[in-house]
Amino acid sequence: MLIELCFGYPDAVLNAVGHPVTWIGRLIDALEKWLNRDTAGSRERRSAGVVAVLILVAVVGAVTLVIEYGLLRLPLGIFVASLLASTLVAQRSLNRHVAEVRRESAEVTSVRRSAPWSVSATPRVRV
Repeated sequence: MLIELCFGYPDAVLNAVGHPVTWIGRLIDALEKWLNRDTAGSRERRSAGVVAVLILVAVVGAVTLVIEYGLLRLPLGIFVASLLASTLVAQRSLNRHVAEVRRESAEVTSVRRSAPWSVSATPRVRV
């Protein structure tokens, strides 16, 4: 995690091939379009969700095993595998996005305090 925090995911790689998290997101989107039907009942939709998760885990697991097997056969493959695995956490990117949300939230709070009549109040819902 320290490697990823210090260096992050290289922009050149991101622009060229994307990030594994985005690949997984595209797979989830494709599975939802394929399996999740608006006309299906709740039981069928739940079953489709289970199938989607099983497919997702199988695909990600198979790709991971192939990459790990190939890398661990190399002399310094454990280090390359560690480097690749460190990018999957996306800690640096997550930190950047959380900071943006925090900044925008502070701006909204500031506007609400300075001009409460200009921002509609959101009713609180108790759960």
